[in-house]
Amino acid sequence: MTPDKRYVYVANEGMDENPDNRASVIETATNKVVATIVTGQGAHGVVVSDDGSRAFIANTIDSTVSVIDTATQALTRNIKVGEGSGGITFRSAVR
Repeated sequence: MTPDKRYVYVANEGMDENPDNRASVIETATNKVVATIVTGQGAHGVVVSDDGSRAFIANTIDSTVSVIDTATQALTRNIKVGEGSGGITFRSAVR
């Protein structure tokens, strides 16, 4: 969920035999999907940055992390990570 509690990001993981590659953005005021973003295969773990500017999706099949710009609801890039990435966390470098 974004810090302002306006949006929730949900990874659409799918199943082992049919993994999904999308994340849904749900607007909490209406409980409606307002965007669907193509990520990587096996979208699984989700975290939003402290300032709410980015959402990160761990993709277990592709072994990538998708970075989403929350202002535009667009994928900005996929970062290659270790095999089978599923869980994810975020900690701001600025304290």
